[in-house]
Amino acid sequence: MLVFLFVPGCNKKHTHDYEDATCTQPKICTICGQTEGDPLGHTYDNDCDDICNVCGETRIVMQLVKNQKLVLLVVSKKDRL
Repeated sequence: MLVFLFVPGCNKKHTHDYEDATCTQPKICTICGQTEGDPLGHTYDNDCDDICNVCGETRIVMQLVKNQKLVLLVVSKKDRL
């Protein structure tokens, strides 16, 4: 996809050629590295799913019972020690 505009912060005059956004990165111009928008975020089937449907990133999902209620604790890869 080509976008014809001048973006403040990019000191080069050119047509930005953006790669699509991913789960963890916004759209990035292949020419100058300018970013646009936000990362898409991971997509899971439900709260218990531990594998992203798009990129395959895994997360830890623990099921705990507290006061007879099911509590889900989700730990992303970034949160791991």
